[in-house]
Amino acid sequence: MIHLPNLITDLALILASAAVVTLIFKKLKQPLVLGYIIAGIIVGPNFTLFPSISDIESIKIWAEIGVIFLLFSLGLEFSFKKLMKIITKIWSFFLKTISIPGKILFFADKLVLTKNNNVV
Repeated sequence: MIHLPNLITDLALILASAAVVTLIFKKLKQPLVLGYIIAGIIVGPNFTLFPSISDIESIKIWAEIGVIFLLFSLGLEFSFKKLMKIITKIWSFFLKTISIPGKILFFADKLVLTKNNNVV
């Protein structure tokens, strides 16, 4: 039998679990990103029910590459128009949440100052 390095067997385990989770989550019509996160938890060294990775140090490189691909795929899903709509909604919400309490505090302060000025 050919002896495979731990990195290749760990990569095969990761890809096989990702493939199985992809099929399951597509069947359930759930987001694949959630499935990939669950697959990473299952294959990780802290979950002992299934076979897990053996060389943690070499897998950290694959984890960093996976995060890069994840962020890239999430970036591809957002269009610029959707992003601008979200930003305008967030900005208007931010202005409303700041301006309303600010006006209340302003008038409360004016009310307190006028009462204090009359007493003195």
